[in-house]
Amino acid sequence: MALDSGCRKSELAGLRWSDVDLAEGRIVVRQQLLSGGREPVFAPTKGKRARTIDLAPETVDLLRAHKQHQAAVKLKNRQAFRDHGLVFCKDWSDVTHKRDTLGDPLSIDHLGQREFARLR
Repeated sequence: MALDSGCRKSELAGLRWSDVDLAEGRIVVRQQLLSGGREPVFAPTKGKRARTIDLAPETVDLLRAHKQHQAAVKLKNRQAFRDHGLVFCKDWSDVTHKRDTLGDPLSIDHLGQREFARLR
C-alpha cells in the first residue's frame, strides 16, 4: 500500500475504510494520525487537502484480503476490539503492552521500524 500509493506513514495510519473504494480501486487521503492510543488524534493531511489515489489491481486484492482478515478478528473479538474504522490497526501480534487494544491505531514508528524493515 505504501509503495503503491506514495502515502506518508501518518496518512496510512489514519486511513479509514470509509475512504477506500475497492470497487473503483482508489483511496481518498483525508487525514493523518497525529497520536494514537485509546483516543487517537487525527488532523488534516500535510497539504490540508484530500487527494484521490488510484491503486494497482494487486494492491486492491491485498486490501480485500486484509479487510476480510480484519472482519474475522473483529467478529471473534467483539468485546476486545476497539473499532475506529481504520484500515491499519493493531492486531494480536501488535498487542504487546497491557494498554494496547485490538483495533487501536498503529504507532507511526511501528510502521517505519517494523513493517518497512521487512521490505528493506
